[in-house]
Amino acid sequence: MKSMNLLNKILFSALILGVSFTGCSDDDDDDNPTPATNTGGGSGSGGGNSNPSTFTSLGNDPSGDVTNNGLDVLKTEYLYDDSKDSLYLRVTTSNLSSHPTHPSVDFNFVLPNGTVNNDALGQPYSGSIMTHKSIHVYTDDGGMPPSTYTYNNNTSDFAVNGINLTKDTQTAMRGSDLEGICSGCVDLNVDVASNTITVALDRKQLITDTEVGATKSAKLKMSSGVGNARRGTDTGTDGAEFTIYIK
Repeated sequence: MKSMNLLNKILFSALILGVSFTGCSDDDDDDNPTPATNTGGGSGSGGGNSNPSTFTSLGNDPSGDVTNNGLDVLKTEYLYDDSKDSLYLRVTTSNLSSHPTHPSVDFNFVLPNGTVNNDALGQPYSGSIMTHKSIHVYTDDGGMPPSTYTYNNNTSDFAVNGINLTKDTQTAMRGSDLEGICSGCVDLNVDVASNTITVALDRKQLITDTEVGATKSAKLKMSSGVGNARRGTDTGTDGAEFTIYIK
């Protein structure tokens, strides 16, 4: 995992300042979907989601391959709820109870058709694949699950604070090379009892209808990682692919 010293900037290469989500349903019309909490099962590469409480595995990671005495990721999963057009991303760790006050995670994406403005592929903080957009959640110490955290700016590397959805504008991924996409549009849920960290967002924030194209489906490639105290400590997936089918 790249120096995730940067972990106070969970950038989803497309800026999002976000906060919390804890329920199992979301009947309002806002842009902050409430994540499903059932674990579900199975592995695969996508498809329509007939059971929006079921997460699909994107791969496992060995236990114990952690650096800096930080979070150790075991599994990365996704859930696309086509009825709400919402995307949920979840990592399972082995030791969240050791770092409940400062967990961090990032998800970095390659879009199938690129971005609307043809922005450059950038180097993510986790994994080796060059990506278009990133979700970053790099928390300060002293927070409290499930969602009471702060995200101060690391001015040496970043131009944005918080839970961010960002878009790469140059191949080197640093704060000055990131363009914020939205504010307050990513939700975070830290579940210490189940060792999971979940983020949720409106699909259109990550990949717009224009970026999806006429096929109404999109195959996304993703890398992910976890960390704590603004440092990256373990990479989850590195180039896992999944397809979402949009109504």
